[in-house]
Amino acid sequence: MQQAFSSVRNRLTFCFAGSSVVVLLAFSATVYGLVSTWMTEELDRGLERDLTQFTLRLATGVEPGEALPQDFGIALIAVWRGDERVAATPSWDRAGLDRAVAESARDRFFFDATDGPVYRIRRGFVGGGDMIAAARSATSYELARERLFLVLAAVTVFLIAASLAASAVLANAIARPLRSLAAQAEALDPRDPSRRLHAENPNDEIGVLGGAFNRTLDRSQAAFREMRRFTSDASHQIRTPLAAMRATGEAALASGAGAEELRETVGRLLEETDRLERLVETLLLLTRGEAGESRARLVRTDVGELARDIVGTLDVLAQERGQTIAFEAAGELFANIDGELLRQAAMNVLDNAIRHAREGGSIGVSARREGGFVALAVEDDGAGIPAADRERVFERFYRSGPPAAAVREGSGLGLAVAKWCVETCGGTIRAGESAAGGARIEIRLPAA
Repeated sequence: MQQAFSSVRNRLTFCFAGSSVVVLLAFSATVYGLVSTWMTEELDRGLERDLTQFTLRLATGVEPGEALPQDFGIALIAVWRGDERVAATPSWDRAGLDRAVAESARDRFFFDATDGPVYRIRRGFVGGGDMIAAARSATSYELARERLFLVLAAVTVFLIAASLAASAVLANAIARPLRSLAAQAEALDPRDPSRRLHAENPNDEIGVLGGAFNRTLDRSQAAFREMRRFTSDASHQIRTPLAAMRATGEAALASGAGAEELRETVGRLLEETDRLERLVETLLLLTRGEAGESRARLVRTDVGELARDIVGTLDVLAQERGQTIAFEAAGELFANIDGELLRQAAMNVLDNAIRHAREGGSIGVSARREGGFVALAVEDDGAGIPAADRERVFERFYRSGPPAAAVREGSGLGLAVAKWCVETCGGTIRAGESAAGGARIEIRLPAA
């Protein structure tokens, strides 16, 4: 039994069929009960007419033992005075209805006579305390009820069988698209991630399920593609400093350099090691953040003061390249943020601007209130970011511009980390063009 209900199709079949059986049985029972009640009421109305007719036509008193005249037109009627029956029609005695009246205290009831017929008996009282009982044969009514029961039973059985067949067809029609989706899902090949499920009707519930599954496949394919690209880029980024370290070491060994040259070589190796360490730490930061292991501790923070501190920290890097940083902040610029995360994001953005601005050029940093947001913008006068690349510059290891510029562009993770930090604080970050034709990176945070 448990195996029979393990199939959705079987469960739907039993559900539809069971509902149909309950409805049909309830309908048949209701029809039978209503018709039976109507027949009984029809008998009772006839008996009421008999009693009324007899009472109106009985002009003289009835003596004990007297036989009632047959011209009353009522074949089954009797009269009692006290506990003694004083009159009855001959048919009453032949039917043996005295026992029925004596045994029942109800005013209306059915009685199976000794000769087989079924009677409906009604009794009442007239002036003087006499009791009158009238009866009518209910045999035809009983036969009609039996025929009605048989007809309803036959129709119900037929309809139940038809509902079972219809339920099986309907359940199979519902389950067929599900089986089709399951077969397509089983046939999916990880070597061909572009394949998708096709539903017969994309607008019904099963089609919606297939669409949701396809969207999940789309996200998985995008994640897999991103992971493959990330793995390729990461391996390249790590392989480059490793190759440089190996070449530096081999050159030092082959040249037979002295102690001073070896110290320089070790220094360059340490620099490459630091670069590798920063790259790995940044990758770990992004990975933990995307996995939900890093949570922001939101505190009401003055964004203007935080930006001013960052400008003071990185100003020395700009001075090395002959650049100037102009800072501007107006009004109260409070936001509920994680100060450390926003500091990391802003430092990455400003460092990116210093590396891409012209030597001897200028960089602008501004913080201001815009409606319900605090906007922190960094602008430079470098080559800028092409419009087609302004969304992708926040991807890992993505670099915009000519390959020659990649030499001084760092790890390619700075803006990706900045984007994650800002979004973790509940803000947004976007790239645009500065007034000088360079790059403009703007961070927007909900004001506190």
